[in-house]
Amino acid sequence: MRWCHSDSNAAFQWFIVVGGFLSYFIADGCTYSVGILFTEFRALYQYNSAATSILPALIYALPQFMSPFLCPITDVIGYSTSAAWGALFLCLSFLFTSVAKTMELTYFSFGLITALGLQLTYTAAFMAVVSMFKDSKYFGIACGIMVSGGGIGSFATNHIVAWILSLWTLREALIILAAFLLHAWFSAALFYWVDETAIIEKQLRAAHTEPDTIESSAESEQKAIRREPLPYSSIHGDDADVEQHQANVRHRCRFSDITRLWFLCPIFMILTPSTHRPRAQTKARLGDTMNMPEEEENEDCAAKSRALLRNIGDGLVQLFSPKVWANWGFLTFIVSNGLCAAGVVIPWTFIYDYVYQIWLAGVPRDSISSQVYAQLAWYPSLIGLGSCCGQVLIGIIASVINKEASRNKLSIRSGDVDVVEVQEASHSTCCRRFWNLSNLHLLFASICLFNGVATIAFTFLSIPSALDVSSQDLLILSTSQGCVLAFASFMVGLSDGGFMTLLGLMLENEVEEQYFPAALGICLCVTGVFNFVGTVIGGECFSELTTSLFI
Repeated sequence: MRWCHSDSNAAFQWFIVVGGFLSYFIADGCTYSVGILFTEFRALYQYNSAATSILPALIYALPQFMSPFLCPITDVIGYSTSAAWGALFLCLSFLFTSVAKTMELTYFSFGLITALGLQLTYTAAFMAVVSMFKDSKYFGIACGIMVSGGGIGSFATNHIVAWILSLWTLREALIILAAFLLHAWFSAALFYWVDETAIIEKQLRAAHTEPDTIESSAESEQKAIRREPLPYSSIHGDDADVEQHQANVRHRCRFSDITRLWFLCPIFMILTPSTHRPRAQTKARLGDTMNMPEEEENEDCAAKSRALLRNIGDGLVQLFSPKVWANWGFLTFIVSNGLCAAGVVIPWTFIYDYVYQIWLAGVPRDSISSQVYAQLAWYPSLIGLGSCCGQVLIGIIASVINKEASRNKLSIRSGDVDVVEVQEASHSTCCRRFWNLSNLHLLFASICLFNGVATIAFTFLSIPSALDVSSQDLLILSTSQGCVLAFASFMVGLSDGGFMTLLGLMLENEVEEQYFPAALGICLCVTGVFNFVGTVIGGECFSELTTSLFI
């Protein structure tokens, strides 16, 4: 993973947090508003709850299934590139879904393409923030602020989606939401600085470690003379060879013109891997690029492409490393995190439709006002609001735990201490690190316990019918049962926020630095499996429940 440790850029690090906040705001808003869209898709295609539940299951699971492959790729191509492609895929997926005529096409557009865009957006934000704050005492707070964007986004987007659907049809609403999701491109612009900084630092390290590679001015001059193009008379061969050579030159010129035109637009340039951008190439070959002939320039681009593919392959190989799969602490964490995540996505997905089916049973649809739908949208929104509060709260607690460990790491890096002091400090740091890791484990176990209690309490709460309580305005929050259910929704979200905040901290402590992208991908993939199974099982149970209610 590409770590950035420049202290002079400390002020700019918080712009990366803003980019991560925006990414999570949009991505989680898209993900956890699917509960409201679930009702609309079920009514549009006349499918039962079990078949329609595959849509939210794909949204929850497919992004994480892709993470083992996308995390190493994101680490190589750059965070800004990944975020830009994520925004583009999110926008296109909703546009394609708006014209889809069957549920099968919707599975592809709303499931597969949206999942790809979501995971690219999530991964870029997460890895960018972790790379900037890994050794900072504000690591926990930065992660908490970043993932709190997801809680605020899921809270706000549910109300936005409910309001849009009250004014437009589902297909029109999807077009509006496509434009909304395209705003994730702003995160890519903020992450651009991280990629450029990482490339500059890598080049500076290479220049210090390999000073012999820097050519003198005389050598550069002689090299430039040797590179001068040969006169036309020195080209041997018949007319056919000459024409072929001229055709190749024209082809390369056209390709170069198209490349320059592509790089002229920043919106297009940010879709290019960070190592292939013109600024990065110019900095890499300061004295060489001006005199580089076109043939060698193309060869240099091909070499960079081969290096890019080789780095991606090396990252994918780490997915099967024994240092990851033989790490029992890491394996225990990902299984526990997956089980708790499955317990959260079920109420988050079905709470809106569940309350709608029971509370408004027997009520004519024409008599339901927009205020009733707005109150129903509060339930998934309160889970998102609770998630936001949990992210900030757990982020502050985790930052306090992590602060002492960060101070010890910085003290060891000082080069003005002798060997004895370093050994004593290293021993003290190991003890303190073990203590901090134990505190993180205790915090994670407490959140797991709290999540289990909140989920069980949520399960046993009853929902009345508007006709049974003789509610004239059909507002469920005017009843005591509705308020208790709202509080339970908030508590479930609070525990989910804790899991999201601790993800980066736990992985950073459980696995080695070089295996972080692979470990993150594996963790998200396992969580996706639990999310998919939990959502499908929840859809089957909900289908049986609604069938028994209307028999």
